[in-house]
Formats: sequence, C-alpha cells, structure tokens
Amino acid sequence: MSEAIDRQSLEAKFGKVWSEEELAHEFIITAIIAPHVVARRRADDVVGTLEFTGQPPLYFNFQPNRGPE
Repeated sequence: MSEAIDRQSLEAKFGKVWSEEELAHEFIITAIIAPHVVARRRADDVVGTLEFTGQPPLYFNFQPNRGPE
C-alpha cells in the first residue's frame, strides 16, 4: 500500500496524520510503547499518546491525557 493511500485512509478515520518529520515539528516523543508513542505537544505542552504505523512511519490519533480524576 502506498503512503498516499495509507495516509488518506488514516486521515479519513482519525483526522490529522503526521510523518516523522512533521511529528518532530509539533511534538517531542518521550516514550515508545508500540504501537503507541507518548508525546508532548510543543504548542501547549499537552502530553498524550499517538498510534503509529511501521512502514511507512505515520503517526495519528493524538489522545491528550486526561490527568487525575
């Protein structure tokens, strides 16, 4: 499956999708727990998780942590 098709299907299902380069501009990865990464969003320091694919590496479905309840 090509990146364009795979990316399009991920975007249709999850919204925003990032390549490795795009991800580096918007997030700082703090942990890898496959198939997820823990990341801090640079714009507002919100910590959350993203899912990722292996080939090609694409990151999607950012879920901010809700914090203690």
